[in-house]
Amino acid sequence: MSTTTLLLIDCNPRANTGEQLESMLTSEGVGARLRREVFVDPSQIIFDRDWFGSDKDSSLLFLLLLPEHAEAGGALIQTIKKEQPDVPIIVVVDELGPVDTLELLRKGASDLITPPLKVGDTLGRV
Repeated sequence: MSTTTLLLIDCNPRANTGEQLESMLTSEGVGARLRREVFVDPSQIIFDRDWFGSDKDSSLLFLLLLPEHAEAGGALIQTIKKEQPDVPIIVVVDELGPVDTLELLRKGASDLITPPLKVGDTLGRV
């Protein structure tokens, strides 16, 4: 049985959502293979194949964005999907308009959730 690799790309380090998500997943026993990368701006991120380790079939990515980074986040999602098309990407962002939401989904996001994060809702996506 494989353990899911969870990658948290936190592009909203001013908020404590990344810490909350990391703590929630760890306390629920899901964070055994949790890796957190913190960036200020998603447009500055260079994709790294090593983010996912060797077991890409059981990986899941959480992308934490500020609403003003929706376009750069969409570009990052497209880049990741080109390299790892089967990795689900869950975007965590608040106050995102319907046009930006739809665009992130079109670019490959599997789901979008908004803070505050609830244990049941979040774990249901893992």
